[in-house]
Amino acid sequence: MSDLRRIYRRHMQWLFFLLAFFVIGWGFTDLTRFFLGLMFGTILGMFNHWLLAFKINKFGESVVRGQSVRSLGTASRFATAIFATLISLEFEAHIQLYAVIIGLMTPYLVIMIDALFQSMFRRIQEER
Repeated sequence: MSDLRRIYRRHMQWLFFLLAFFVIGWGFTDLTRFFLGLMFGTILGMFNHWLLAFKINKFGESVVRGQSVRSLGTASRFATAIFATLISLEFEAHIQLYAVIIGLMTPYLVIMIDALFQSMFRRIQEER
């Protein structure tokens, strides 16, 4: 399995764990609007993460073949964020906008935390 796929799977495992935590928070606390917004934003953030991983994979294949690449899908990720914002504004009685924004950023936080942990583990392995 390529490194990109392994990293992507690890990120998805963490994101599904967080989604399970958000579902528990939605079901068992009074903060239903907040946790529903977190779930909605995180699901759309996971879609953006999948899209980014797919585009990076295509980018790598194109570079190896010596072909040009148009983009990494920034416009589509922005469109997803705009869509999430519009849905949360339309259903503001059920979904909290700030939670949706935090949920959209959750995959990027997972990416940064995972990169930090992996660099720490690599440094520990090199010291042995």
